[in-house]
Amino acid sequence: MIHCYDTSGNATPVAPESVQFRPAAYGILIDEYEQVLLLRHTQTNLWYPPGGILSPQETPKQAVRFHFRRIMGSTPQVGSLLFVEDQYRITDDNQAWHLSMMYYAMEKPTLSTTTLGESVDSDVAARWVPVLELDRTKMQFGWEAIQAGQLQQKLL
Repeated sequence: MIHCYDTSGNATPVAPESVQFRPAAYGILIDEYEQVLLLRHTQTNLWYPPGGILSPQETPKQAVRFHFRRIMGSTPQVGSLLFVEDQYRITDDNQAWHLSMMYYAMEKPTLSTTTLGESVDSDVAARWVPVLELDRTKMQFGWEAIQAGQLQQKLL
């Protein structure tokens, strides 16, 4: 059995043949003020980075650009791959997923101002959150990727 976790972190044992695989891509954008662009999960009230599960014909970089364009109104540059993790999730309709989650460094567009645009989804509100105010307990997922993004900025 494979343990898949719901939004609240509760484990459900699932037969391996019932688990479907999908890649997912998320972006980590940390500005010069040490703030990271995050979304707040509507059920748990925890933070997570912009992105999502890839559609069958979509590349990871296309997916990340699409999600950022929806919330920023502009498209940041997609940088290097920062972090990869596997998660086993179960949805409200009892579908079990093995998600391979890729996190990419994002860079602000050089010739435009960065504003948060109106989101296509009314439940999604992006915010600049100071990295110093975050810890693992305030994140739905993506904490390790934010740490990798901070380390990369220090090395550049």
